[in-house]
Amino acid sequence: VAVSSASRIGSPVRAFLLFAAAVSISYFYTAAPNYGGEKLAGFLTLGFGLFFASSLLITGERDFRDLTIGTALFGMVVAASSLSFSATGAMGANENAAHIGKGQVIGLAILMLLYSHISNRWLRIFVLMVCVPVLALGLVSAETRGPLFSLAFVLMLSYFVDAMRSPLVSRRQMAIVAAVLVGAVMLLSVFWFYGAEAARFRYKAAETIALLQGDSQARGTAVQRLGYYGAALDSWLKRPLLGWGIGGWSMAYWHQDIREYPHNLFLEVLVEQGLVGLLLLSFFLMSVFRQLRATFSETAGRFPFLLPCGIYLLSIRSEERRVGKE
Repeated sequence: VAVSSASRIGSPVRAFLLFAAAVSISYFYTAAPNYGGEKLAGFLTLGFGLFFASSLLITGERDFRDLTIGTALFGMVVAASSLSFSATGAMGANENAAHIGKGQVIGLAILMLLYSHISNRWLRIFVLMVCVPVLALGLVSAETRGPLFSLAFVLMLSYFVDAMRSPLVSRRQMAIVAAVLVGAVMLLSVFWFYGAEAARFRYKAAETIALLQGDSQARGTAVQRLGYYGAALDSWLKRPLLGWGIGGWSMAYWHQDIREYPHNLFLEVLVEQGLVGLLLLSFFLMSVFRQLRATFSETAGRFPFLLPCGIYLLSIRSEERRVGKE
């Protein structure tokens, strides 16, 4: 948004405001007024603030550079914290060792570093040989699959799609970065995790393998999420046009006005704002990516991480987990 002209900014902003209007109107007919009100308040304050903050706080290349440096440093701190925490085994047997927020920021830091223009040879080597491996270890130690799989997806795209090639590394080096992630999984699973963290890691690994193999006996949060997806579609069919209202998933599925949702952004909107809301959300996302495409030559040359980071964050949001669970 910051690098586009005012006319180009207008389309995504208008699309966002239309979607925001649909979300706000849905409160008047929501089946869950308590959670719906809480959710709407957060959307109209934090959601609006984050959306418009980019055009106010990030206005030039220096701001993008500072953002990259700040994200990388914060990611390194979070990675070190996650590694330290996962090695202690201090959690109880019934506590969840996964930290999706840590995984999100670490994955974002990896992408911003890989897609940054770094002219100094020694700094490039430091980023590839020190920063990326440490961040990869921290990402795995967070024990959350969403950011890890989303990062792997973006790396795969960058390997095969020329337009998403990283300016810092070649195709061969990008494959090495992917191998570093695999190595981090193997290293931590054997030599690092302890106590509840180790048990959680083994459980998630077994669940993922069972799902990939199509095992009908697979159990776990990922399987539960698939059940949520089917239930979300069933709930939508009961109120297809306008949905159950903001927060209404909790009443449609749990029959309680509580903080719950189907762990998928698009299905959540489909259930709560209906087909109208999903169309407006799709229109907003298409407006954003159309703007990036229209200014691709400029953004790819100056800010090459915009597209891959956008895909990474959207991929995570499409399979979100409930805060406090991961």
